Amino acid sequence: MKNIHSKKGKVTAALTAALITGSIASAMAGQPPKKLPAPEKPAANPLSFADGILTFDFQERVRFESRENNFDFTAKASPAPGGPTHGTDDSWALQRLRLGLTVKPTSWFKVYVQGQDSRELFSDRQALDNRNTTVTAEGNDAFDLRQAYVELADYKKCPWGLKLGRQVLSYGDERLVGGFEWNNIARTFDAAKLTYKGKGWAVDVFAATPVVPVAGEFNQSDFLNGTESARGEIFSGIYLTLDPIPYGTLDLYAFQLNSNSGGMTKAPLGVSTVGTLPGATFKAGSDFTTFGTRIKGDPKKLNGWEYSGEFAYQTGRVQGLDLTAYAVSVGGGYNFKLPMSPRLYAEYNFATGDKDSTDGSLQTFQNLFPTNHKFYGMMDVFSWQNMHNILLSGRINVTKTVTAQLDYNAFWMAQNGDKHYRANGYASFGGVGGQDPGAGGYEGSELDAVVTWNAKKNLQIQGGVAYYVPGQKFKNQILPGSVGHADARFAYLQATVNF
Repeated sequence: MKNIHSKKGKVTAALTAALITGSIASAMAGQPPKKLPAPEKPAANPLSFADGILTFDFQERVRFESRENNFDFTAKASPAPGGPTHGTDDSWALQRLRLGLTVKPTSWFKVYVQGQDSRELFSDRQALDNRNTTVTAEGNDAFDLRQAYVELADYKKCPWGLKLGRQVLSYGDERLVGGFEWNNIARTFDAAKLTYKGKGWAVDVFAATPVVPVAGEFNQSDFLNGTESARGEIFSGIYLTLDPIPYGTLDLYAFQLNSNSGGMTKAPLGVSTVGTLPGATFKAGSDFTTFGTRIKGDPKKLNGWEYSGEFAYQTGRVQGLDLTAYAVSVGGGYNFKLPMSPRLYAEYNFATGDKDSTDGSLQTFQNLFPTNHKFYGMMDVFSWQNMHNILLSGRINVTKTVTAQLDYNAFWMAQNGDKHYRANGYASFGGVGGQDPGAGGYEGSELDAVVTWNAKKNLQIQGGVAYYVPGQKFKNQILPGSVGHADARFAYLQATVNF
């Protein structure tokens, strides 16, 4: 072995010497040495001007949806106001336009402003008033201010950064804090965020208040009475990311949510922290803390294997009740080195529910400000509250630009006596007055299929279908005017243009 390595070293040295000698000889003979081809320059941004000081961005997204029995799982609609369907057994289009401007005169100073126009077209979903409709509809929000912030940061020169103003907050997988991009209006905060980026780690410290969309009015944040309810909700936290740890990433976080007494928001974005009927009134203020950790394995470092886990614990007071709650998510999968790169993944999700609605305490996990659409079925029937959930997922790359994914979800209640909480935090049924707590905890199963085509650099087309078979818990629910029960269906086709 020693002789082999010795011979290889001599050959490499001889080749290197020959290349150097040849280059020198060519130069002495008046011939320039051969050069490697220069790397290709990235394509110029057609929306960037003044040497990058001014840059525009643009997004147009249109989605056609068709839903049947998604909200009530009943076989016949009720014509009465407040009946089981809430106008959701229908088809409609959702259109969203965004236009942004970045002003960056130096490497460390940036101003960003973005407007958004959201429309729900050809829809008969019921609205409560001029605000953004009920728990079932996304509604219209004519051109309004989505983001507007100043950022002081150049992490290549200084580890500190500061962002002030209206902005998106997104942490981890967005199980607790995210932009909720699936929603046609999405979510932003008026916030101050301080960031420090060290070698292999980074930490954010922030204080924020959620922006509440109101149709026909300028969208104010909750602290500025965006709901005219004096709720005054303040959300703050610290989020630490350690990257890389061996084979992945580790996050540690603490979130604090505080609100005064007052009415809850009617906005359908899950910005309320408690899953009660929109328009209800707080019994008292809320003040609780969420402690958590998230770990995620990188399949590129694990020879195709991947894993994920998130664990959160909550303590404090919610609407005057003592809160003690927790939630768990664990998953793992494998990415095969085969044609079409198939991926198989399995996941288990759990969140506590309330054991007794009359004992002065609360065990229902509070889902904060999540992007639930990514996790618990595309029909958005569930949130990370009072649940057991099993996910089985498979994905293939049909071509370089087309992926296909098939998901199966099964759901159970963690506590039969607690309510069922939808993706936006709305408690649609269950508990005292909703149905017999002993009716059984199985809520049903959902099968989802999604195909995504990245047709061009700036164009993505996506379509999906879903089928939900309700379990005994849904079949036994009591809703005014309901007649029997029925399976639910959902389909959509979406096109997104980004510049």
